Amino acid sequence: MTTKESPQTINNWKKENILNLASHFHQFNGEQHERVKAFLMGDNDRSTLSNKIAAGSIKEMKIHFALMDSFIPESPSTFIAYFIMELKDLENNTFWLDLAPTANDPCAADPDSDLVPKIFKEMIVKNWNELDQHLIDDLFLAEKEGQILRVHHFIICQDMVDFINQSLLQNGETLEAVTVYPGVDMNKFVDKTSVSFTPVLGFRMDTAVNSKIPFGIKGCGGREVLIEYSLPCPPTCESMKV
Repeated sequence: MTTKESPQTINNWKKENILNLASHFHQFNGEQHERVKAFLMGDNDRSTLSNKIAAGSIKEMKIHFALMDSFIPESPSTFIAYFIMELKDLENNTFWLDLAPTANDPCAADPDSDLVPKIFKEMIVKNWNELDQHLIDDLFLAEKEGQILRVHHFIICQDMVDFINQSLLQNGETLEAVTVYPGVDMNKFVDKTSVSFTPVLGFRMDTAVNSKIPFGIKGCGGREVLIEYSLPCPPTCESMKV
């Protein structure tokens, strides 16, 4: 979707009762509720993103929390959480690209993969999957100057935007999948001034990624680049360099 106006579903996240947020990250499978393990971009939106990456024309990138209406009658939750990538190109066109939830195991969680470091795999798999449900709401909050702030979106730092423009899809590769992996930074979990939810972006290609690329962790048989350099806003909404 191309428009300067943000989708209403982003406002749903901002207005929702904080005590209800955890329930929106679970899906009903017909018998039980399962925690969402990843968020996947659809074919049309992935094609839009792929074209912008190949042209090196991305100016800004943000990952927004959003809540869409649940159409599952058995679900006790009225909303389902998902992510929206806000993409601004060099001509200042704005694109809103959806990433839908899935309860399937993501590629980066492959226990046999030695390409993803153990500590990193724990952050995007073990920490998120095993966290008690009543603690999930706290992942999205931070204290600042006596206020409790809820994170609305994550800003992908400029160095990462430059890396995506300059290093991905520059040799005729095909972008097979774009994923947001929900992660938990346990070092920040005990720090009430920090948002401990840590989204990780995954870009999976049809061939092995160039081993000399300067940023990112390679996963999924060497075909996926995992990027975690982002800034939660609020509480911190300034640009970031790495």
